Amino acid sequence: MLSRSRRVRRRLCGLLLALLSTPSPLLASDWSPAAEPEEWRNRRVQLLASGRLPAADWVYMDSMGNERLEAGEYLSRPSRSGDAVSFEAAVLLRRAGEQTWTVRSMPMRARCGQGVLERGDGSGGWGSYPDRPDTAVKVRWICRQP
Repeated sequence: MLSRSRRVRRRLCGLLLALLSTPSPLLASDWSPAAEPEEWRNRRVQLLASGRLPAADWVYMDSMGNERLEAGEYLSRPSRSGDAVSFEAAVLLRRAGEQTWTVRSMPMRARCGQGVLERGDGSGGWGSYPDRPDTAVKVRWICRQP
């Protein structure tokens, strides 16, 4: 049987481990996008020049790549309205085996108080945008912009 002090230490160690392994809002509140990598800047410039990406001052947010696809996320024209920041989002996407890039541009908004993103539905309404582990920190950054 563990002594009381050993049980308390074990619980504190477990709590500390849980806190360190969970993204902390306090630690993550300083998140900001990394500088746009040169390969993404070149791709964005080419897509702008071709007219496939709408003309705007796009801010690089993030990118990812694996054996199935490459994707880059951009944001433009943030505008605050109450507790939300609306913006234009663009995703540059290329699936494995394809030569051409697909550009998806859509209206979105960050709901600052809820820490969520929503996508415009084209008729003035808003729908949920799928959460990812880093959504809340990105929403906080977006909400600090305008």
